[in-house]
Amino acid sequence: MKHYPSISSSLDSAWNKYEDNLSRSRSNLSVDNVHDLRVSTQRLEAILCLSRILTKSKKLSRLLKNLKKTRCSLGPLRDIQVEMLELNEMKFSSKDTKEYFFYCDNRKKIAQKKALRAIKRNTPHSHAKIFEREKKKVNAIEKTVSHHVIKEKLEANLRNYFFPLNRKLRNHSIQKRKGLHKYRILTKQLRYQGEAMKELLGSTMFNMKDLKGTQAELGKIQDNSNIIKNLNTFLSSQKRLKQPGLEAIRDQIQLTHEKLVQLELQALSTQQWKNSA
Repeated sequence: MKHYPSISSSLDSAWNKYEDNLSRSRSNLSVDNVHDLRVSTQRLEAILCLSRILTKSKKLSRLLKNLKKTRCSLGPLRDIQVEMLELNEMKFSSKDTKEYFFYCDNRKKIAQKKALRAIKRNTPHSHAKIFEREKKKVNAIEKTVSHHVIKEKLEANLRNYFFPLNRKLRNHSIQKRKGLHKYRILTKQLRYQGEAMKELLGSTMFNMKDLKGTQAELGKIQDNSNIIKNLNTFLSSQKRLKQPGLEAIRDQIQLTHEKLVQLELQALSTQQWKNSA
């Protein structure tokens, strides 16, 4: 019989990874460090949410709120970093993008300062007691409650994410442009919950590959939306200066974006629930 890691050991691993990435980001807010910190924060949040189902801990809300605050403080910086990477990969003429990259660089510096202030204020030690208490509670439950019962409780929680999302898709309440970003957030939450469940219990319950693919496509749409919005803001501030090259770049990205949105809206479909290890 295959043995899976305990929730308490997974909590330890996720916490250590989070602390390590937080420390590295304090020293250097590079593209990789920001990405790794956001991912490790989301994974820790997912496992803590699973543990709370078993412990019913109310104080855990403080820790989860702090983790979300840290993650959100990095959002604007991450968006700018992705935007600059995307534009570089598109290999547009430096003559057309020079002034815009200077504008982006100034925005990045402001976002870096805000993100650094936020993560320096975040001291994991202040929440360590809450975390340690939660880990002890989970450990005690795992010693007295059967694996089967724990699995049933966690699967019931995952259904609370899964089926409302499917209902929205069936009712077409999410099949609108403005609903795509919200859908992306829901798929991301479901993905991290599903990954944590798979690691802990070996259960997939739904097709993770399809879900990741959908999330990736929605991520591209969100990235393009941000680029178009920021290009429009920059061009509006430069009304006196004609910039046909940059306007052409904006129009090209807009066209790609429109096609991607239409394809994604057509591709959205309900997921199938399954029970397989």
